Amino acid sequence: MKVTNQLSATGVLIAFIERDAALYARVRFATHRGQPVEFVSSTPVLSESQFVGDYVGVSYRPEQPEGAWIS
Repeated sequence: MKVTNQLSATGVLIAFIERDAALYARVRFATHRGQPVEFVSSTPVLSESQFVGDYVGVSYRPEQPEGAWIS
């Protein structure tokens, strides 16, 4: 996803949510201003390759950090 005016952070996987027979990651990260944010990924993940506690790259728009995505 190519978006202008985006920032990057490191997030941690805190849970997996099952929806429509697929798993989605719940991720927690802090914005560049230290604001804590949690979000659920918009695309399914492969649970065999990721575990709760793993770190993941996150991208977000500073004006809408709750719309972040795993990068």
